[in-house]
Amino acid sequence: MNIYEIIDKDCIDHAIRARTKQEVIERIADLMGRSGKVPDRNALLKALLERENLCSTGIGEGVAIPHAKCEGMTQMCLVLAVAKEGVDFDAIDKKPVNIIFGLSGPPDAPEEHIRILSHVARIARNLEFRNALHTATSVGEVYEALCREETQRGYREEPAGKVVRRANKLLVLVLYEEHLLDEIMEYLLEVGIGAGIVMEGTTLMDAASRKIPLFADFAAVGKRARRYATTILGVVRADTMNAVASGLERILGDLDTTDKAVLFALDVERVKGAIRVGT
Repeated sequence: MNIYEIIDKDCIDHAIRARTKQEVIERIADLMGRSGKVPDRNALLKALLERENLCSTGIGEGVAIPHAKCEGMTQMCLVLAVAKEGVDFDAIDKKPVNIIFGLSGPPDAPEEHIRILSHVARIARNLEFRNALHTATSVGEVYEALCREETQRGYREEPAGKVVRRANKLLVLVLYEEHLLDEIMEYLLEVGIGAGIVMEGTTLMDAASRKIPLFADFAAVGKRARRYATTILGVVRADTMNAVASGLERILGDLDTTDKAVLFALDVERVKGAIRVGT
């Protein structure tokens, strides 16, 4: 997935003058209306505001991603606006929002909606990228920053296609750092592992030390105590496993040396059910 292939230059505003959340969302609806993908701008605005009323889409670090499904749409629509002055968006970190991605699409495309949301959330973590958007003086500079960020990430997804059968791997990731879980899940959703399973718990050593008195003094054995452990299971196409592992290492560091996680890639001899290209 590459944002610059989804977004149209006509749907970018490098310097909006909005001063309130309401005004920002109205501008987002206007930009989406330019795309030709939105049959009813007012219906879209209503859907965006209703979604925002559930909880703020300000994800922190000056970024917001207002989004909503909209009846009548047949394809995804992504827009981008930059608020130089910053706008109070009730963001989770209480900081003003400067960068606003807007997303909408048909109600029957939840997986694609989630994948684009996850992708945008991940690239927006890059401080250099955010700064480039904030300091851009034209739509062209914003678009160039998008292209540069996606090119540097080096990830390209195969287009969706017909149902096929491919060799697969079972990805098993045991994560010991709780604060990294959200970023890991965003990345796995982004690359199409949406049918995975997340199992949260404690490490075997910690459980044994609490449940069995004999092992009580072994809780902190090793470089550091590991009390938190989450296991993530998901089926990955074998020919993309190395790329997925490299993406995980960008978050976790070298998996051969880090103690933040352990990754297993197991052969899957048989899968019953349809697996689509790109998942």
